[in-house]
Amino acid sequence: SDVHDSTDVFGTPVWSASWQTLNTASATNNSHHCIVGQDNIIYFCDARWVGSIKEASGSTFVPGTASTYVYNNQALDLPSYEIAEWLEELFENLLIGSATTNRIYPWNRTGDSFSLPLECPETRIKKMKNSGNEVYILAGVKGNIYKTQGTYVDLVRKVPEHLINNSATLTASPVTWGGIASMNGSILFGLAGQTSANDGVWRLYPDGRL
Repeated sequence: SDVHDSTDVFGTPVWSASWQTLNTASATNNSHHCIVGQDNIIYFCDARWVGSIKEASGSTFVPGTASTYVYNNQALDLPSYEIAEWLEELFENLLIGSATTNRIYPWNRTGDSFSLPLECPETRIKKMKNSGNEVYILAGVKGNIYKTQGTYVDLVRKVPEHLINNSATLTASPVTWGGIASMNGSILFGLAGQTSANDGVWRLYPDGRL
């Protein structure tokens, strides 16, 4: 992509603003999480849609030159009550996590619609990460971590309540999820609880150890 100063490709990126239009209205607090897929296409969340940016054949992507890319802000539409929150890949499918329900929508990236949705036991799919062709899911507000291989969703581990809320104060939303990454087969994730001394980055091993 032509996003750097032409005289210094290792230098500071050159930012281009307002070169395309999103579906989300200005000042709306929706996720615009994006990933570069294995097919080298950029996918992004945009209200109830997933958009895409694909480099045109034989071209180098330049934001100000429309002929160098194919932009589609409605490559996939979800049901009208949904808001796309997070994206992750699993084999050929793109998984779209919902910010409003407990559903994860698999999409083969080319079809007019998604496949049968996966249902998580909690609403609000906040983060997902593929590790070893299993997708780990941070959902809800109780500290529960799930995973899927593409057909069903299993509970992997709950972050112990006595660690994230050891004051024993009842609260409706004891956990706020942070970022997520994978490293050497384990999952790293950020977590903020009611007990601030235990806030930070946690590690989940494949055998369930935290």
